[in-house]
Amino acid sequence: MQVRKQEDEARQEAELEVLRQMLTPTKEILTKLCDSFLIELQRGLEMHKKHGAEWVPSECSMKMLDSCVPHLPSGQETGEVYAIDFGGSTVRAVRCSLEGNGKMTVEQEKVCLRTAESPFPKGFMDKKAGGTELFNEFAKCAHRLLVNSGDLQKCEAEHKKLPVGFTFSFPCIQTALNSSKLQSWTKGFETGRESGDVVEGQDVAALLTKALEHLNVPLNVKAVVNDTVGTLMSCAYQRKPGSPQCLVALILGTGFNACYVEPEAQKYGYQGSIVNLEAGNYNRELPYTEVDTEVRNKLIWWDARHGAAVASVFSF
Repeated sequence: MQVRKQEDEARQEAELEVLRQMLTPTKEILTKLCDSFLIELQRGLEMHKKHGAEWVPSECSMKMLDSCVPHLPSGQETGEVYAIDFGGSTVRAVRCSLEGNGKMTVEQEKVCLRTAESPFPKGFMDKKAGGTELFNEFAKCAHRLLVNSGDLQKCEAEHKKLPVGFTFSFPCIQTALNSSKLQSWTKGFETGRESGDVVEGQDVAALLTKALEHLNVPLNVKAVVNDTVGTLMSCAYQRKPGSPQCLVALILGTGFNACYVEPEAQKYGYQGSIVNLEAGNYNRELPYTEVDTEVRNKLIWWDARHGAAVASVFSF
């Protein structure tokens, strides 16, 4: 029995090693990919210099958007700030107490937009749900956190508002640090498309401000960023003395994206110094493996207009 178990384990390890070899790029492939990516970055900078926020896919596969964030934090900032983090079916309201020296404490509230009380099949993600309903959910989530932290009572007593940053992780055209228009929904969201209360094409900072004011939530929208830029800012704040500078951020989640600090951003027409790549569109020199080919060949596709995959019929 023990011998058979060892033989099975050896066979499984051999099969796994085959997969590892198949999915591990060689040094030559990585070098080629890096060189290609750097060329694509330069193409994107030149595209932005010529066309501004307009994306020209034939010139660059990435959108290379302006974050309008002027500089990274020093880590010495102090005070209480709020954030509303929205990039998928779950929205978070976050309270950050910045203590200086790269230290912070965090409290948060969450709500799932797919399962939150709503008359629509996909909750607030549904095409029949209105944008006002969606953004009201954000404001309600933030309100609960203000109550639980004790900040609501303080704000009402002192007649003041606390700053809030809005992490909005969908393709947007950023015209100012606190102004950003949604280009198009991704990740399964269709909110407003059949309700007459649209979000696409609207300034999401203005929509959030309207919801906060409507529900008397004492928060003032100071900035809109995507999750990649937010990650870079957070890590830069918490960077320990003597550690390397934090200049690049990468998100691997529901979607894929990256941003970086561009030293010559103004030369290429950017307001901010951080460039949001929208790197999920990158399609140059990416190597295919046998697994990629099998998945591509065996997917059942429907609705060519959206390119949505229903199901995969392969199994390991």
